[in-house]
Amino acid sequence: MNNIQSPLTVKPKVLIFNDYYADTKEFAVFSQTFKCVHYKFSTRDAFIKDMQSVHSDTVAFLCMFCGLDPIGSLTADLVPHLPQSLRIIVSSSVGYDHFDTRALAARSPPILFCNTPGTGAAAPVADHALLLTLSLYRQQPAFERVLALSGDMAAARALLTSGRPWDASAGRPLLADLKYRDDSKHHILEVSASFGDRVGDRPVEEPRGHTVAVLGFGPIGRAIGARLSAIGMHVCYYSRNPAPASVTEKLGYHAKHYSRLADILPRAQLVVAALPLTPQTRHLLNDDTLALLPQGARVINVGRGATVDSAALLRALRSGRIHGAGLDVIEGEPQIEPGLLDRWDVIITPHIGSSTRQNAIQAQGVCMTNITAFFENRIDSVKAVNKEFF
Repeated sequence: MNNIQSPLTVKPKVLIFNDYYADTKEFAVFSQTFKCVHYKFSTRDAFIKDMQSVHSDTVAFLCMFCGLDPIGSLTADLVPHLPQSLRIIVSSSVGYDHFDTRALAARSPPILFCNTPGTGAAAPVADHALLLTLSLYRQQPAFERVLALSGDMAAARALLTSGRPWDASAGRPLLADLKYRDDSKHHILEVSASFGDRVGDRPVEEPRGHTVAVLGFGPIGRAIGARLSAIGMHVCYYSRNPAPASVTEKLGYHAKHYSRLADILPRAQLVVAALPLTPQTRHLLNDDTLALLPQGARVINVGRGATVDSAALLRALRSGRIHGAGLDVIEGEPQIEPGLLDRWDVIITPHIGSSTRQNAIQAQGVCMTNITAFFENRIDSVKAVNKEFF
């Protein structure tokens, strides 16, 4: 039995990790039933000690965004040190590759693990994918950098559109010589006016009329398709099986299904990866698959970092085959492939695609609902990812 408590017993303890919203009605109701304690991380050793002492009576972990990342992921070697009373861990994130869910299920008693499916994250992540798409097509990083250096709007356009070629190896236009401010006779400044429709020898383009390949067509992938269709892109998607008619009928736009990368990638001027990380999707975009894209294609990743081979992407950028990358997630994060950082054709954001107040509150609500349902013995309504291992 997972009974929460009788009126005379102490409230079961729930440890909350990372920032949360205590000012919601849902949290007020939840905290009437559970004793909610906000845990402050210090070191991994301190965490283990606390779990065996002051917090040994904890029945649930509520992991807000970033989970146990401050002390490393929840690996199998950490599981034996968790409180014996711990029965369920809930995470506000969609991805859960940093939790060893199999080891949690194998413990005695087993620990159920629940993520938060991407329904709440779909809108903000799709918005971010749209932002990255427009920024890459309009070459916004290059214009921002040169404007900051020159302090002159006309000069910034002129410096970037004089027609000299792009240095793909360095990831910046050759004409953006940082010494020009100290040389009034710098030949680039002879360009007196420019419309700003080129960066080096690469055009500033509109995505309208181009084809986007959305890799992964869950709630997030479908929301991305909706936004890119709205700006005039032709949407196709990659997944093992086509979306059922009950889903496609509600899309509001046409999306063509492909089950093979070899069929979809050659058609796409833009790829947006919105995939979970599995053994099958790890390095799905690699040297071989990136080579299938047409010359000048762009790559965006808002799913899981390791679905794109960072070293292969860097090679494709340096070769000039890929003309831009927008990465909200990256392999090996929080560390970043050094070669990507200084490129003017790469936009890297620090995994903030879903980082809105509205999404955090919604995800927190899902987490509290799962904890409550579990301890009310409504196990069938608990959205757990490791039930199969029990």
